[in-house]
Amino acid sequence: MSDAPTLAAVVHTQSDELWDVIALLEGARELPFKNQGESGERLIRQAIERIQGVQAAFDPYI
Repeated sequence: MSDAPTLAAVVHTQSDELWDVIALLEGARELPFKNQGESGERLIRQAIERIQGVQAAFDPYI
C-alpha cells in the first residue's frame, strides 16, 4: 500500500497554494520595480516557486 496522499488531499492543499500565489502576484503588481531585488521582484519569484511546487505535487498523478 502506498503512503502517498490521496489525489483529493493534494488538490485541496495545492488549491490553497494557488490562492497564495494570486495574493503574491497582486501584491507585486502594486510595488514599483526601480532596482533589481526590489520587493515586487521578490514576490514574483516566490509566486513562481510556489507554482513550481504545485506542478511537482501533481507530477505523480499525471
